[in-house]
Amino acid sequence: TLPGPVTDPSKLPKWNFDGSSTGQAPGDDSEVII
Repeated sequence: TLPGPVTDPSKLPKWNFDGSSTGQAPGDDSEVII
């Protein structure tokens, strides 16, 4: 969660997930940045 409203989208943190768990990336390179 974020501490408050976001006024500048460039200040948002990068989010990621393990793409191998969802079949969207091979197991050796599975970090997907969104």
